[in-house]
Amino acid sequence: RVPIEIPPNEENRRYLETKRDKLHHLLLQESSGLGNLD
Repeated sequence: RVPIEIPPNEENRRYLETKRDKLHHLLLQESSGLGNLD
């Protein structure tokens, strides 16, 4: 697999959170900016 990640923004933040939380996608915390949501 080759990860293709983009930084979160207002339009995609909820989508990326859902992918991480419900679908268990592995998002790199450094590039996703989603590491400190909880």
